Amino acid sequence: MLSFIKKFIKRCYRKLTRPQVLKKKIITSNRPPRIPINDSEMLYTFTGDTQSLYIQILDNKDKLFTSINPDDRVLININLNTAHSYPASTDNELLGFILDCLLGMSIDNIIVGDCSSITVLPTRKVFTQKNLFSVCEGKADIIFFDEDKWVNVDIDGEYLHSITLPEIVYNVDKIIYLSNIKTHRSADFSMGIKSAIGLMHPLERLEMHRSTLNEIIAETTLAIQPDLIILDGQKIFIDGGPTTGVVGDGNTIIIGNNLLDVDLAGYNLLYSMKKDEEILNNFTIDPFEMPQLHHAKRVLGDKR
Repeated sequence: MLSFIKKFIKRCYRKLTRPQVLKKKIITSNRPPRIPINDSEMLYTFTGDTQSLYIQILDNKDKLFTSINPDDRVLININLNTAHSYPASTDNELLGFILDCLLGMSIDNIIVGDCSSITVLPTRKVFTQKNLFSVCEGKADIIFFDEDKWVNVDIDGEYLHSITLPEIVYNVDKIIYLSNIKTHRSADFSMGIKSAIGLMHPLERLEMHRSTLNEIIAETTLAIQPDLIILDGQKIFIDGGPTTGVVGDGNTIIIGNNLLDVDLAGYNLLYSMKKDEEILNNFTIDPFEMPQLHHAKRVLGDKR
């Protein structure tokens, strides 16, 4: 009897203290898809150790960040699904470098944000565990999407017909995805395209994992796309993921403005590393044989 009472009290406590975002999905308005128009496509791949990578980015910063103006309000969507150490989450050092790079170009209206996994919410707590407040201090404002207002976006997907996004994505001029390259036990891999899941309302994420996960991930691109993707392949989960796994040295950073092109470059790097270690599993040499990229190609209308 005592054991039953303890369990009952524990359940009640969890229910009462769970984050507000998990109690009810409150939508404040309907918005159209947020899809930027790029005058030209850009894709750069940099390789080397950390210092070399940073020097290469600084040397090419005018080309890499040409679409961002000094008076733009910029949102950097980081990878903070959990507080597990890099490469499971954003590399603090790289985030700090990118902030310094933007500030050095007089781009100083910057916001850093994400929404963590349901199991570890609130995001504010995860942010603290990752020591990210010190990284952003004096450089960028911070937003936790689970504390923001939410808007509905209707789309014409085969598997996804609407998505609930944080209102902040409509209150900024430019969005940057700072994404990791890593294998993922449920989705095969996680790169730029999957970053939109960090923008999705937590209650919708639970539903999407029940079936057609990779197709739904691909169809988020119908609702939102960034202006720039920075794909961090310095260290990569080449097996396991998304929180723990086998780590390989990719020594690469890929930067571009086309989600499919960036993820294809990331996939080719991941595939070659898995092949070298003889842990290909279900990975194929043709990236378009992978469900996520196969459907993304259909959704984005790629003609290759």
